[in-house]
Amino acid sequence: MAAGGSTSELDVSLNDDQENTLLLNGFKKLPVPLSTTQGGDSVFLWYKEDANPGITRIQFSYTSDMENNLQASGYQKVDKNLNTSGSGDPVYLWFLNGRGQRQVPIQEIDVSIADIPGKIRDGWERQGFNLNRKNGGEHAFLWMKREKITYIHQVLITDSYDYDVTLFKAGYIRVDESTNRSADGKPVFLWYLPSTKAEGSYVTLEVSNNIESYSGDCILVAPPVNLNKSNPEKKVNLLYAQGDRGQKPIQGLVLMYDEKRKSEYQSAGVKVLNENLNSGNTSNKEMRLETQ
Repeated sequence: MAAGGSTSELDVSLNDDQENTLLLNGFKKLPVPLSTTQGGDSVFLWYKEDANPGITRIQFSYTSDMENNLQASGYQKVDKNLNTSGSGDPVYLWFLNGRGQRQVPIQEIDVSIADIPGKIRDGWERQGFNLNRKNGGEHAFLWMKREKITYIHQVLITDSYDYDVTLFKAGYIRVDESTNRSADGKPVFLWYLPSTKAEGSYVTLEVSNNIESYSGDCILVAPPVNLNKSNPEKKVNLLYAQGDRGQKPIQGLVLMYDEKRKSEYQSAGVKVLNENLNSGNTSNKEMRLETQ
């Protein structure tokens, strides 16, 4: 776990030689391995703290479009493939040392094998991407704690990469796992815009699998995009309420892959939306949205 000043740089080691080099360059190692390479070496995340502007954004890429758009948005790539399975797409970590009211520095980072819902109660923010993607075994997640609490002021959904650069430069954070993962059809990503101001933030998110008969008072996220894109017969839409409804403002949102942990999340004060975002498609996997 990193603690102290702001985290200013990240790197990854895939073998002992790279570990030694990072140590000599002033990096510190997080003790939990992300995965194991085919040669049996553990993959570790490393961080550096100094007087430079802190990291404010961490994203991941696993397609060429994602890579190109993160580079065009000013993100720095850690050029070491996290996908150590020997198959599938290369996975890379990217970070941004941003500035501005929406760019709150990350003060601490951590890695966990399997999900730990209780960390959210302690002010941690979970990156939505499974670091052990397609490698088999337990999920691995990156956790962040910022210098200040942030709240969600807007949520958008995209089903193409065309708007990535515009959204990244506007300060949006992408949940780096497609809600349409392992299913036929386009990748679908959730994006949210954080702010240190609680006023005007989102207080409710709802998921509807029958928007035509929806009778609540939440507003459909616009432009409307089917989160379950591969199955037009079972559309899944996201709705929101904004402003003061006597409810706490939403601080973050992530995707939940393990139904068995639902009660753990709820005990940690996280709202788990009941509707399955992957309903009736070819993935055979349930995916639910959580808000904190």
